[in-house]
Amino acid sequence: MRMFKLKVILSLTLISALNAHRPAASNEPPGRWTKVNEQTLRFVGQIDKRTAASFKQIVTPEITTVVVQSGGGDTDTALQVGQEIHRRRLNIIVDGRCGSSCANYWFVAAAHKTVTKGSWVGFHGNPSSSLLYYDRRQFDQAFLDSLAAFAQQESIFFKNLGVDIELVQRSSTITVAFNRPAYLPSPQQLDCFGVSNLNMWYPSSTAEKNLLWGAGGNVVITQEVEASPKLSDMLCHD
Repeated sequence: MRMFKLKVILSLTLISALNAHRPAASNEPPGRWTKVNEQTLRFVGQIDKRTAASFKQIVTPEITTVVVQSGGGDTDTALQVGQEIHRRRLNIIVDGRCGSSCANYWFVAAAHKTVTKGSWVGFHGNPSSSLLYYDRRQFDQAFLDSLAAFAQQESIFFKNLGVDIELVQRSSTITVAFNRPAYLPSPQQLDCFGVSNLNMWYPSSTAEKNLLWGAGGNVVITQEVEASPKLSDMLCHD
């Protein structure tokens, strides 16, 4: 019951209402899994409460790769699928965008990660970091308890991956500072935070942001953070 309430509140409150600067994953149609071939699944659309169940129905032991194009969606469901991606050691190919919950829980969980030219992986925080920008007193204790329970599951997930959750949390600070919907870490930054086995295209300059699928350049890339004296400490340094 508590986790159900968490999903409802996170979807309707934190993602849709609390942050107007966040990507509007709800503008996407509901996501759907399809089988490309015996080794490959494809997911296109918004992650919703049915996504995990439909994934478990279609995935087989022969599946090695998931191809995704999603702006994100339901956090609890995305985490469940991310756990399965990690357990099954599936590879991921981003063909378009992988934002929000897709980036937080699917991309980081994959064994090998490919991002095709013009495609992108964008982070903007997690439910806990989003809450930092609001007065906690406006939320009831049941909500805060549910959020804490999810945060504990999320922390265990990242520890099992060997990925520093600061990657997600710092992206919230970056996107708020730039007032843009997503931060796209460079391959070097991802690797520094523990996201390994990368084969990804990445814009070499701010001018190349216009090549990004559906983003219109309205995102933050690492080069812009490096150039900001106030935000450069948000980057990972070996």
